[in-house]
Amino acid sequence: MAAAARETNKNTSGLWPIDDGSTARAVGITADTVEDVILTHMHYDHAGNFHKFPKARFQLREPEMHDAAGRHMRHKQLAKSFEPDDVRGIVRLNLEGRVTYHNGPAEVVLVSEVTHFYENMESYRPFTTAFDVGATREAFDTHAPSPAHIVPGHDPEVPRRYPAVSPDLAGIAGRLNVAPLSG
Repeated sequence: MAAAARETNKNTSGLWPIDDGSTARAVGITADTVEDVILTHMHYDHAGNFHKFPKARFQLREPEMHDAAGRHMRHKQLAKSFEPDDVRGIVRLNLEGRVTYHNGPAEVVLVSEVTHFYENMESYRPFTTAFDVGATREAFDTHAPSPAHIVPGHDPEVPRRYPAVSPDLAGIAGRLNVAPLSG
């Protein structure tokens, strides 16, 4: 079922469309030339389609693999956020030497599910899927050079807080490899 689902641009849960490459093409990128893919985490709406990036090396926080394949996945409420084929896929890529695992501070922190929106950080209320709210709160203060360098995973405000990839994509696609806009 998963292979058929991928071909129809749906994950097997049927809830989220899988990117067909149009986002990358809009910023002048083709998937077959991508060298690095950053996976913020392994939830079904952020992972998968590894086969569409044949030359890419995948970057992932090592604790995320522990979360995606660890003992807590026996709990349905936690496991429902993961697509088993995606977890198996990243393991296969790791065995091929195509995954780099990371830990610790970074220049830009993509917090994704922990903070869906800037409001979660600014009001000191982590998103409800946070496994360890205390550690989440501490991470906001320690893993990035400033709060401006922490990027939520679902906030439409993100591309407005960073310089546009191109003038046509102002407010749609921001450059996370440069400093955020001030003000």
